[in-house]
Amino acid sequence: FSNVSGTVNGAQHNDFVQVQANYVKIYNNTFRNMSDSAIDLDSCCNTGFLRIWNNIFTIDSAMAISAPTGIRVYSNSGATTSLSDIVIVGNTFVDVIGNVGISFPNYGGGNPTVSGVLIKNNIIYNTTSPINIVASTGFVQSDWDINYNAVNAGASGGATLTVDGTSFTQANGQTGVPTFVSYAERAPGNIYALLTGDTVAKDTGVVLAASYASDILGVVRPQGSAWDIGAYEFLLGTQGSATFGVGWRRPR
Repeated sequence: FSNVSGTVNGAQHNDFVQVQANYVKIYNNTFRNMSDSAIDLDSCCNTGFLRIWNNIFTIDSAMAISAPTGIRVYSNSGATTSLSDIVIVGNTFVDVIGNVGISFPNYGGGNPTVSGVLIKNNIIYNTTSPINIVASTGFVQSDWDINYNAVNAGASGGATLTVDGTSFTQANGQTGVPTFVSYAERAPGNIYALLTGDTVAKDTGVVLAASYASDILGVVRPQGSAWDIGAYEFLLGTQGSATFGVGWRRPR
């Protein structure tokens, strides 16, 4: 999914995937240069069984893109009463500058409860607001299972996670800079697979076998001593350099 031509701004409401339903799975995609949301889960009332894994969200255009958001879960048509069974895992967010990686921005006037929501094993790098979950009287921070994410502000982003309206600290989060095969801020040729020497995302994730079992290219997880964070699982290939694995290919 990409939008790299013409004048793009958030007022044009250019969501790449807009869904008004429960029981949704979105995986193994690359979302580039969204001006609004890459994934817009616009629902109300009882929001549940949402699965989002192994996706890449990135801005790699020099154009001024006003309000890019990776994933937005909110209500636009009624009061949300509950958020349950939502899994956002193993994704890579890079250069989402100016807005949010993972956003729960409003509940349509409701104050939902929350249960079974996992946000884990995601890389969120050089993104203005990595995770922003607004407050509800129906839950507290500890109701959210947010952990094992690699979050770093980079040169132009932020590192503050906001949950229930206030700053949130992961128990087992990574804060260093992930070592990608190729990276420059907003460069179209960026490759978000991991180098051999990476110590931030490689072998630092948690097992999520109940949710998914392979990476964006179909590489079985794990390949090392533990699961890797992000959309790629490092795999040292016989046909490539010993410097990085076969996961350097851009998914189609």
